[in-house]
Amino acid sequence: MKVEYDDCQTYHVLPRQLESCTVHRRVVEPALDEEKEARKQLSLLEAEEVFIAREKAEVQAILTQFEAERYRRAKEEAAEKARLAIALEKKLLQEIKKVVRAKEKEKEIATREKDNIRLTNILERIVRGSSGRYITYSLSHSEFVNEHFDETVTCVALGGDATIMLHERGDTMWTSGLHTSLYNKLNGRQKSLPTLEYVSIGSEGRYYV
Repeated sequence: MKVEYDDCQTYHVLPRQLESCTVHRRVVEPALDEEKEARKQLSLLEAEEVFIAREKAEVQAILTQFEAERYRRAKEEAAEKARLAIALEKKLLQEIKKVVRAKEKEKEIATREKDNIRLTNILERIVRGSSGRYITYSLSHSEFVNEHFDETVTCVALGGDATIMLHERGDTMWTSGLHTSLYNKLNGRQKSLPTLEYVSIGSEGRYYV
């Protein structure tokens, strides 16, 4: 049992010792003392609870800021990816349009060239038709000339015993008797060069191609 004396000191004593004490004393019940301690502890816990709640709110605010920043960055990255995708799509469309326009232009040029060739052939047939398709001649190697002469011949050159015929398809026919330099020029002509349009044979080995 606890006993509280007037000198504000509290001592633990046995019940029988109280009889011999002359000092005024007041008995403190254990239940009351424990209640005070409990209330004190409760106050401490409540204060600690308020502190923890405040700390929790501050930490939650920091986490909220991190989440907001993460969301903002993710939104910006998504917008940038979308912008790059749109830019890439536009670039691809432009490249496709360029290719399509180039092919259309090539097709137009090819069609124009075909039309020009067709028109040229028509004009050549008209010219050949107006000039006739037959000739009368008396020359060396007449059988060779007769075999290779037709309406496609555009030029005939005669010189001595030699004859040269140019055809519109680019072929060149000649008989023997050509001067060596002219023969080498015709025989060694590269296929990559333009076709001959005119040839003439002169005297003393002279010629014009």
